[in-house]
Amino acid sequence: MSDEWFSVGTFPEYNDDAWAEQKRWADVAEDVALYPEMNVRVVKTDDKGGVRVEVSEELYSFFKGRPM
Repeated sequence: MSDEWFSVGTFPEYNDDAWAEQKRWADVAEDVALYPEMNVRVVKTDDKGGVRVEVSEELYSFFKGRPM
């Protein structure tokens, strides 16, 4: 598994929108037979509660149509 991650959404706080984006990508991971907990993560971006949803290179490559 690669250590490269791709940002797929940035939010001012972990709210319903951030949760929905995380869930959407977790569902995509399951659809392509990848473990969501290993391929989707939420990263804190600042001290004010901002977060970024990131996906692994493996998951992102499926989304872009270039399976690894």
